[in-house]
Amino acid sequence: MAELSEKQDAKTGSVALRERELQLTDDLDARLELRLAISRRAAELEARSGRVESLLENVKERPGHRASIEALTALLDERGHHDRLADVLEAQAAQVGESDAAAGASLWARAAEVVERRLNAPDRAMNAHRQVVVLTDAGRSLDALARLHSDKNEHGEAAKWLNRRLEGASGAERVPVLLNLARTQQLAGRDGDAVVTLSTAFSEAPQSTKVRKQLLPLLRQREDWKSLAAALATSVEH
Repeated sequence: MAELSEKQDAKTGSVALRERELQLTDDLDARLELRLAISRRAAELEARSGRVESLLENVKERPGHRASIEALTALLDERGHHDRLADVLEAQAAQVGESDAAAGASLWARAAEVVERRLNAPDRAMNAHRQVVVLTDAGRSLDALARLHSDKNEHGEAAKWLNRRLEGASGAERVPVLLNLARTQQLAGRDGDAVVTLSTAFSEAPQSTKVRKQLLPLLRQREDWKSLAAALATSVEH
């Protein structure tokens, strides 16, 4: 059982299991072997702790050192030390971002992923994403900010980030961003803005079924018969 635990648990579970076995056995030879196994496993864990400290010294001397950050990420993630990993990534991002905006933004984005997925800390994730977009117009972080604000029912704030996302969107990205923005505007109670947004999407992609499904019901709901008739006529042509 303990050997299986050592394969499955790279942290301290096997030590705890062997200590439990030690408490339960009266066989002297077994107890001696268990203590030896505990000692070996403890030495491995101490060595791993030393590895972390050495890697931290590396990034202290050379902030942003890619190989060291990758190794730190693997070690701390493996051991479940996600709070410490987030601290390291945020500190490195702040330092690196002063001289290399792209590298700093990349580290902030990694920190955002850790704090949201591993620590379930959306406010901290939003702060990290804000740091990303200070350094560069990263579409993924702008989308994440919109999503995180929407999750908190802050649809007006979400729409602001989507408007910024739209400013930097390429041709192929524009319609999906417009659709997302329109949905967010509707959730914020801004149906008039949503009609304008969807009309823009319709003018850019009149053949899009997704655009029609959002635009036409909204025009009917608002009893904008003239615009609805024009949209239907255009739809027939495409």
